[in-house]
This record gives sequence, C-alpha cells and structure tokens, in this order.
Amino acid sequence: MSDIVHKKISYCDIRILILCNLRYDTCGKNVNIIKCFTESLNRTYKLVINFTDNGTSKEFNLNVPGIKTVGEIKGDVYAITNVPARHQIWSGWPPVADDDTMTIGCAGLSIPEHKLTLTKSNITHRPQAKKTVEDVIADISDDEEDYQSCSFHTEPDDDMFESEGSMTRKMTALIPETVKDETEALEHFTREFRERYGENHPVFFVGTLENALKEALQGRAKDRKLLAIYLHHDNSILSNVFCSQVLCSDSIVNYLSNNFVTWAWDLSLETNNARLITLAKRHFGSIASTQIRNYRPDQLPVLYIISRSRSSNEVVDVIHGE
Repeated sequence: MSDIVHKKISYCDIRILILCNLRYDTCGKNVNIIKCFTESLNRTYKLVINFTDNGTSKEFNLNVPGIKTVGEIKGDVYAITNVPARHQIWSGWPPVADDDTMTIGCAGLSIPEHKLTLTKSNITHRPQAKKTVEDVIADISDDEEDYQSCSFHTEPDDDMFESEGSMTRKMTALIPETVKDETEALEHFTREFRERYGENHPVFFVGTLENALKEALQGRAKDRKLLAIYLHHDNSILSNVFCSQVLCSDSIVNYLSNNFVTWAWDLSLETNNARLITLAKRHFGSIASTQIRNYRPDQLPVLYIISRSRSSNEVVDVIHGE
C-alpha cells in the first residue's frame, strides 16, 4: 500500500470539497484527486461590484487574490464607498461565503469574473432625550439598590442545578460496548448521531466495513464511489463543533451522498478502538492500523478516503477535522 497522505483541513477548506473533482480513471482502479486548494488560493479573482446609493449606481472592478477573506474585501469596499461593513447589504455571494473568514479562493466564485451588488442599509438615528443631573443621580441610586438587592445570595442554589440537570439528556455513546456486531454498531451510531446533531447528516452505511467497501468500490465501474470513513471520539473538543458545523452542513452532506459511501466508527471506548484496529489491519494493512492505534483523542475526528487500486483497498487521503 502506498504511503498515506495526511492534511489538516479547516472549516473553509472542507467546504471546498464540493469544488474539488475526485474521480475514477477509465479503468475504475485509480483515483485522481485534484488538489484545488493551492490553485484556488493563488488565483486572482475579478469582482464586478455594482454599488447603488441614493438612486445612483457605480461600478467597481476589483482584482483580488484568492487568499483574501470575504471580511477583508468588505474592508476594502469600505475604503472606496465609505460604507462600513456592518451597513453593507450584499447579494451575489455564493452560499458558502456567508462567513467573513472564508477566503475568496474557497468561496466558489465565478470565473473569469464574479458579479456582486451592494447597497447601504437604511439607518435611522433616534434622538435621545438629554438627561438632567437629577436623572443621572436617580439612575445611580437605582443601580446601587439593584446591586444590594442581589448581593444577599452569594451561594449557588442547589435546587436550581438539580432542576437543570434533570432537564439535560444524558449523552449515550455513539457505539456502546453492548453491541454485538458491526451492523448493530452502525444502527446505534446513526440513531444516536441523529439525536445529537439533527436529521440533516451524512447517510451512514449500516453494515460491516467489508460490505461498505464492496458497495463503494467493487460494483460496476460507472456506479463506483469512494469510501469515506468517519472516525469520532467524544473526548475530543473538536468533535461536537466539527459534526454540527461542518459534517452536517448542507454542502458536505450533499457532496458525500453523491460521491461517497460513508461508513463511521466511534473510538471513544477502548473496546471499540481495538475492534477498528483489527478491521483496519484486515482491510487496509498495518500502516493504517498503526496510525489508528496511535491517535490521541485531540487528534480526532478524521475522515479516511479509501479507493481501490490493483485489486487492493488503498487509503488515499486522511482529512483531519481541525
């Protein structure tokens, strides 16, 4: 098996998976993964901005590098329009560009130019009545009374915490120790994942890893997909954010559904960790199994990308959810 390729991927980067072309060659044996990150970030993009203010329209043409963020573009526009970013109303940005930290290269802009429209929000300032000296003194007196009235209780109310605790749903392991086989494990994983993160999530293959491999990689050439294996750990502070904000986003769910068979496993319990190490060694070899054995919780979650090469399964990419 060839060396495993590792890369760390941000929320912005993982969204651009929908812009990357992962496809089989004509024989259906090798996977050509086109790394579009560097190319996209190094490209210069032309933004054609139609700015309307008080019935007058102006057009600005900006040539910006892909490494600039949406927020930085809004700052540049402020310099030429005198409209602060908080008062800018835009249309024309792709849906994935709803985050000001998104780089232009990750935003899915049209080539050779991308058209945007900009207007200024209507701001009305309500005049405030001037306060007299008596009003200010009265406000200070009220603040002191409020402070004194709330300073009696310095100890936390135990009843309050008990009430809150009773309302909180106890989190169940995605794969508990009691499951008998891989199929039952994936059934429980899917059910608990839905309870935690909602109905919009990747379609997890319910069955053994062996059957997931067959489903993805061993069918007719035109029907083959890549296999994505999502590895989760509840003790990682990244897992909850990654699942709720990235893995369950519409763009990622749709992309995985259309291009991958997705299988998942929970490494939170030692018994499940050992089971996956055995499965990984059987299906992918010692390099992959050793890598999984050495993962610390803070190095998870990860997404393994599996293809088929020369009649063997091959780990072609490992995406870290950082």
